[in-house]
Amino acid sequence: MTEGYAYCQMIFENGQAHDWIYLAVNTAFETLTGLKNVVGKKVTEVIPDIRETDQELFNLYARTALTEQHEKFEFFVKALNMWCSVSVYSPAKEYFISIFDVITARKEAEEQIHRLNAELEQRVRDRTAQLEAANKELEAFSYSVSHDLRTPLRHLSGFVELLNKRAPDMLDEKSKHYLQIISDAAQQMGHLIDDLLSFSRMGRIEMMRARVNLALLVKEVVTLAQRDTSQRDIVWRVKTLPEVHGDPTMLRIVFENLVANAVKFTRLNPQSEIEIGHYADHPDEEILYVKDNGAGFDMQYAEKLFGLFQRLHRSDEFEGTGLGLANVRRIIQRHGGRVWAEAAVNQGATFYVTLPKTC
Repeated sequence: MTEGYAYCQMIFENGQAHDWIYLAVNTAFETLTGLKNVVGKKVTEVIPDIRETDQELFNLYARTALTEQHEKFEFFVKALNMWCSVSVYSPAKEYFISIFDVITARKEAEEQIHRLNAELEQRVRDRTAQLEAANKELEAFSYSVSHDLRTPLRHLSGFVELLNKRAPDMLDEKSKHYLQIISDAAQQMGHLIDDLLSFSRMGRIEMMRARVNLALLVKEVVTLAQRDTSQRDIVWRVKTLPEVHGDPTMLRIVFENLVANAVKFTRLNPQSEIEIGHYADHPDEEILYVKDNGAGFDMQYAEKLFGLFQRLHRSDEFEGTGLGLANVRRIIQRHGGRVWAEAAVNQGATFYVTLPKTC
């Protein structure tokens, strides 16, 4: 046997385990414990201080010797400074057989793993806290800067307007053109500030989750878009949409952005086609999409779409600040979902968002 074997008789005093006598042991017992010539001796003769250091081991052996019930356990024997995996049996009352193996190396490895896991978890917690603090600082900075930019921007726009009113006859066409460029740039800056504030708020405000009727929400978004595009030839296709669990205000922003994008990038088409739909066959997610037949984009740049200030078209082709899709991604990620897009140049684009299904 590679496992240690010891056949012993338990000695009781006043009903308590007091000692035991080794009646037989195998070679593996001597090899594993380092104890020699123990047969016929009491354990307190072989290991004098074992009763003080390992009383619980006495109790475990005594219980089996009295009840004749098999027990199996792992135990750190302080007197021998080693971990053992022990199976103990009783062939007769007050007798027990202990079969054991030394598992100190395994226990030390487990302890090392536990220690490393604890250190790793602490590092993750520390890193997460640092990232959360950095994100809060960035959001506060964005919010503060955006607010601080409003005042000089209002002054700029206001003085341009005053100058146009004060000296319309004194300005030549080129001067008026310059003033128009300044006014347009100020307006574009205003849109950028509004989008920055919206993006900053999306990371800070608390989500108010509820059942959301997407069919009704999208209908309202499309109705508003139709009012703004009454002079255009747009074919709208809104498919059946599910109820989902989420923040109604945030989800409205998602679809407002996606629909506005579809309207914008189909502007050059004689007839625009915009479709909003849903794939219901995924077991865990509601997959929603907004599809158009507009300008599209090169798929090699698809990863840039949802980044801050990322644009795949020149501003003189299509207006925008590059924050709308970043806001979409932030909102959907806060809901536990995903975003991606598929497109081809001049063949339209499809934007997908997912939301977890709920029971």
